[in-house]
Amino acid sequence: MSTRLGRGTAMIMAGVIAAATGLVTNMVTDDPSGAWWAALAILILFGVVPQIYLHSSASSGDRPPVVQAAGTGSVAVGGSSYERISTNVVGIAGVEGQTAGRGISASGAGAVAVGGEATGIIETDVAHGSGSAS
Repeated sequence: MSTRLGRGTAMIMAGVIAAATGLVTNMVTDDPSGAWWAALAILILFGVVPQIYLHSSASSGDRPPVVQAAGTGSVAVGGSSYERISTNVVGIAGVEGQTAGRGISASGAGAVAVGGEATGIIETDVAHGSGSAS
């Protein structure tokens, strides 16, 4: 099988091979001759190839994003948020030095990052100066 085979073609091929394997399995149970057993073995082997291709060609878009909240009082939501998000950070002496990562990242003090839809109220309050973070 070519490495240029598209995902759609591989999915169709896997479906056709699975249907043929089901039919041949039915024939093996009705008439367990050597020819039907050989046909079943060949279909099973050919059925593995598109499955391996589909598994190996899964793009990074199919994987969940990296979600990271690195700042003091920061909030990162990988999906959607439908409720209120509130942060209150007191006593941060200066700007924190975290850098944004890949995916969904809230990297500053009191930062909020939402990867999907945000319908709730988002409030953030960061006060610099003396005191303790809460």
